[in-house]
Amino acid sequence: MCQEEMKKISLLTSLMILMTGFYTTALPAETHCNVCSMKILENSRQHFLVRDESLGKEPLHICSVTCLHKIKQFNSKISNIEVAQFNEPLKFLKADKAFFLVKSEKIKDDAGSMVMPPIAAAFTTQKEAQAAQKKYGDGTIILGLENALKSIEK
Repeated sequence: MCQEEMKKISLLTSLMILMTGFYTTALPAETHCNVCSMKILENSRQHFLVRDESLGKEPLHICSVTCLHKIKQFNSKISNIEVAQFNEPLKFLKADKAFFLVKSEKIKDDAGSMVMPPIAAAFTTQKEAQAAQKKYGDGTIILGLENALKSIEK
């Protein structure tokens, strides 16, 4: 090979390495449920974060109320839970302070295709929850995760 061809190969190799590094840092890593391994989409409206030192330093990602029940059966004292806001799913709020719309059959379409029922849609204010209840025409508004879970179990 001549020196000119070697330079081209070296340049192409460097460019490929650079592009590979760009794509791996530019694209978000996939998040999976720590209970069932289901993929949790970045904008999931049914995403719980469980933060408890007894479970490790990293928060557990939970995809559904069903999987959250399983975690709570494992450790009923877990209380530091955050939930994705239904209207702004990239933002999380303390689950014990959220207003939940539960038992809504019509909210599923907007909750996302990857969401397992039952759905507990979290809102920061009662007014937001009431607006969603009016929009979907069904469901019950409950303050706090524990109360919402009890309501769903009935």
